[in-house]
Amino acid sequence: MSQLVELGFITRAFGIKGGVELKLFSPHSEAIKAGVSLIVRKNDIDQELKVQQLSPQGHLYFLGIENRTEAEKLRGSLVLIERSALPPLADDEFYLRDIIGASVQLIDGSKIGEVVDFSTNNAQTLLEIKTVAGHIASVPLVKAIVKDIDAKNKVIIIDPPTGLLDT
Repeated sequence: MSQLVELGFITRAFGIKGGVELKLFSPHSEAIKAGVSLIVRKNDIDQELKVQQLSPQGHLYFLGIENRTEAEKLRGSLVLIERSALPPLADDEFYLRDIIGASVQLIDGSKIGEVVDFSTNNAQTLLEIKTVAGHIASVPLVKAIVKDIDAKNKVIIIDPPTGLLDT
């Protein structure tokens, strides 16, 4: 059974030869290189595309996408990869998908909710947390707020600023 991992999303077309700009959830990812097959998902429709080239500036070119019109159709698409195609992780690394369902606690140990998804505001990755009060809070995944992530035991410790978890 395949397991897909979300890498990022296509923000816009680039140039006239079918290039796209890709916003990665992990900017230092080494998963994308020539020859790798990626799943491009838009409107719940998956398309498998093979990477032709990734420029040093981050412009991505797929085999079969040859002009700007074709590239524009990919705008807003989620980009995924088979987990088995990813490089091995170090002991302290994890994929965002691995922390969905993690318990989120304050520094004092009180549970505030659980991670139900993640998103981005184009500046940083956000943890989408369903609070014990039942609403969704978007918490920036930054060291100033997220103090510890134990992906193995699915526990995240945060120290949010006042008001961040309010509705």
